[in-house]
Amino acid sequence: MKQLNKISSYLFIVLFLLSGMTANSFADESIPEKGAKYLFKTWEYTIDDGAYTGKVHLRKIIYNKLGEKYNAAYFIENKFTTIKKAKLRVSSIDGKELYTKEKKHFNKQCGYGSAGGYDDNCIFYLDAETSHFPYVIDLEYTVECKSLFYLSGDIFQEFIPVDSISYVVNSSDGTLIHSKLYGSDVQPLISEYSGITSYQWVLNNIPALKSLKYLPPDARQEIRLRLICEGLALGDYALSEVSWEGIGQWYNELYKGKCNIVPVEETFSTQEIYNDVIENIRYVAIEIGVGG
Repeated sequence: MKQLNKISSYLFIVLFLLSGMTANSFADESIPEKGAKYLFKTWEYTIDDGAYTGKVHLRKIIYNKLGEKYNAAYFIENKFTTIKKAKLRVSSIDGKELYTKEKKHFNKQCGYGSAGGYDDNCIFYLDAETSHFPYVIDLEYTVECKSLFYLSGDIFQEFIPVDSISYVVNSSDGTLIHSKLYGSDVQPLISEYSGITSYQWVLNNIPALKSLKYLPPDARQEIRLRLICEGLALGDYALSEVSWEGIGQWYNELYKGKCNIVPVEETFSTQEIYNDVIENIRYVAIEIGVGG
């Protein structure tokens, strides 16, 4: 009898270990290579009288320590754009709230937001950290903007996968929208109801962006949406027409007296320049002492 109980105990342990291995194997297969992914990214904006309002909701899941690299949340303000009701929520995988943060808890940095030089933007940013893996990060905020210049689309593809994308623009004042979706052949769904024209882009299962060494971030070939609205104005500047010539004149007025524009006789694609640098440029770095 004791021998039978002993055998039964061994069988129970073996079955337990096998079940654990199966569960772990499944979990490992479902975890992205970089340990994080977006569950969804949604934007919904409404145009009215040359301005717009909107709601943004981004949700991502951090599976492990490797994915912590992608736990940052941020939004941008300037003298034309105001962010309201910003909320960051961190929760466990089963939906239990771990903590929340509001706009006042975010770090704020104004000017010099990129390598391009000083700008008028203020970036609010915060790392959503916790030791409870896996965990979910929700960033939600509403935006009010006085100029359609800033309704210019967004980046859909990042260095972690995205399960689903929904980008909606509702034009309630008859403003026409011109768009181009780079890196995808998905066309906008256009519908009309009660005097409102609605444009919607829906994408699913977007893979992680490939990391190319030595390539600056601004040269990435990601899936991204670019918009331009007819009749947009920014302060004293107005877009005369939606054409390449009109856009060129627009930017020429914006930059007049602020920088020197050097004409370029030849044009090269980013990929051609990248290939030339990788294949033909070599250097040797010798460090001598601290900061050498």
